[in-house]
Amino acid sequence: MLLVILLLFAVTLTAQTTPQDFSIVLLPDTQFYSELHPLIFEQQTKWIVDNRAKWNIQAVLGEGDIVNTPSKAYEWVNADTAIKTLDAAGIPYALAIGNHDYDNVAPSSRGTVAYNQTFGVSRYLSKPWYIGHFGTTNENFYIEFTVNGQRYIVLALEYYPRTAVLDWADDLMTANSEAIFLITTHSFEYTDGARQDVCDTQDMRNSGNNAESVWQAVLKKHVNVQLVVSGHLIGNNTAHRTDVALNGNLVHQIFTNFQNITNGGNGFLRILKFRPAINKIEVYTYSPSLNQSLTTAAHQFTLPITNIGNTAITGALEGKVRLPNCTNIAGAQLTAGSTTVTSDSNGHYKITSLNPEDSELVSETATGYLPQSKSNPVYAGFSTQTNFYLSAAIHASCTLSTVDPSVTICTPTANATVASPVHINAGSTTSVGTNQMQVYIDGINKGNAFASAIDTNVAMTTGAHRLTVQAILNNGALTKSTININVGTSPPPPTNGITMTSPVNGSTVANPVAVKATATSTAAISFIELWIDGVKKSQVNGASLNTTVTLTAGSHRITTQARDANGVYYKATAGITVK
Repeated sequence: MLLVILLLFAVTLTAQTTPQDFSIVLLPDTQFYSELHPLIFEQQTKWIVDNRAKWNIQAVLGEGDIVNTPSKAYEWVNADTAIKTLDAAGIPYALAIGNHDYDNVAPSSRGTVAYNQTFGVSRYLSKPWYIGHFGTTNENFYIEFTVNGQRYIVLALEYYPRTAVLDWADDLMTANSEAIFLITTHSFEYTDGARQDVCDTQDMRNSGNNAESVWQAVLKKHVNVQLVVSGHLIGNNTAHRTDVALNGNLVHQIFTNFQNITNGGNGFLRILKFRPAINKIEVYTYSPSLNQSLTTAAHQFTLPITNIGNTAITGALEGKVRLPNCTNIAGAQLTAGSTTVTSDSNGHYKITSLNPEDSELVSETATGYLPQSKSNPVYAGFSTQTNFYLSAAIHASCTLSTVDPSVTICTPTANATVASPVHINAGSTTSVGTNQMQVYIDGINKGNAFASAIDTNVAMTTGAHRLTVQAILNNGALTKSTININVGTSPPPPTNGITMTSPVNGSTVANPVAVKATATSTAAISFIELWIDGVKKSQVNGASLNTTVTLTAGSHRITTQARDANGVYYKATAGITVK
C-alpha cells in the first residue's frame, strides 16, 4: 500500500513540475479568403476550435491583410463570420492590421475607419484576455494568456509602426518585464530571411519604421521578447531567422504568406507548438480545407526556445551592400577579423567562422565609394544582420562652410557668367551625415549624387538661371544653397594648354584630394601626368584626368602635365594645404 502511495505521489509531482506543451496558431494573409473564398476562412477557424484541446491552443495570431478591399463591406462580413467562431469558443486572438486593411488601401494615410468598425476596441473590450490599446483605436493592442504559470503577451503592431507607437511598445515591455512577448505585425521579415529595411517596402519608406529600425530601436533591447511573426510579402511563402538580443534571449522571426497559391492560400496555416520541457518550438504547416500538411524543411522545422544547449563556437555577419536608392552593389569587399568576402550580384555578403569575442567590426570598400565600418556583435551559431548604404567618393573643390547644416557651392560663383555645359561642384556640412546631394536648375532636378558632395556638368540655355544645390540629410532634413548665374554664348575654341579645376590654388582641402584637369591642343593629347611635390605619381592616356590621392597633412605642390602628339608639354600647378 505504501508503495502505491509513493508511486501516486511521484506521478503527481512529475505532473506538477513538468511544463505542458501548448500551441499558438498563425493565420497568414486572409485577404483572398475574405474576398473570394470565405468557406476556407471558416474552415480554418473551425479547425482551430475543434483541435483546441488536442494542440492546447492558447491564442491565434493574424498577420494582417484581413481583407483585400477595405471599401467592400461584404469582405469584412466574411472575416467577421469566420472569427466569430473563435469568439464563441472563447479562444484569444490578435489580428494585426495589414496594408490592405487601411481605408482606400492607403497605409501611409493611416485611415482605419473600416478596420475599426469590425475589429476595433469595442469588439475586444468584453474579452477577459484583451488588455489594452494605443490611442483611441485598435491598430495597436495587446492580449494575454497564461500557461505553466508563465504570462504571455501577444502584441499586435500596426503596419510599419510610427515612432510614437514604438515608444508605447517599449514602455509596455518594460512595465511587463515578467511577461514573454509574442508580436504579430504585417510586415517584418523579408522573403530571403533578412529583416526588412528601407529598401523592401516602398509604399511606407517615409511614413513609418521598417523592421530593421524596429529591431534596433526596441526589440533587441528587451529580454522578454521571444517571437515576431509577419506576412505581406510572397517569394517562396516562408522564411525564418533567429537573432540573439542584447540580453542573450533568442528572438525568432517567422514569415508566412500563401496568398499567391491556389484559392488565395488553400487554407494553409501555421501551428507553433511550444515544448518547454525539451526547449523546443515545433513549427507545422497545415491546411484544414485540404487536410494536408507541408512537410519540407521550409515548412516544418524546429526552433530552440532559449540558447541553452547551443554548442556552436563561431558566428557570422551577414547583410547587403546598396546605395541609398536601393541599387545593389556587387564586388564590394567586406572584411571582418582576418576574413574578406565579396558581395554578390544582389549585394549580399556573409562572413562566417567569426570568433564571438573579438570579431565585431566589419569594414567595406568598393571602387568609387567611400569606405565604411560598422560594429555589430557576433553570436555563436547565429548570423548578425549588418547592412551598408554607400556614398560615392565625390569631393568638394573648395573649403566648405562650418555652419551645420549647410551647403557650399564651390563653382560656379554667384552672378558669374559661364558657358554651357555648366560645371557644378558643391559639398555639404552636417553632423548627422548626408544621404544625397541634388542639383536644381530653375526648380527642375538636373542631377543627384549619393554622397556628401556633387560634381557634375549641366547643359543650360543662354540667359539667367537659378541654381540650387540641396542636401538630403540622414535624418530626413533638407539644407540648400541658391545662387543666380548667367549662361553666355558658346565659348570660343579652346587654346592650347591644360586647365586644372581641382584642387584650387591656395585652398585647404581634406583627404583624399580630388585632382581634375583637362588639356586642349590643335594636336591630339597623348597623356596627362600627375606630379606631387616634384615626384611623378601617375599617368593616364587621353586629354582628361580625374582621380584622388591621399597626402600627408601640410603643404603640397600639385602639378598636372600633358603632352600632345607633336611632343609639346603643357603644365598647371596648384599649391595646397592638406588638413
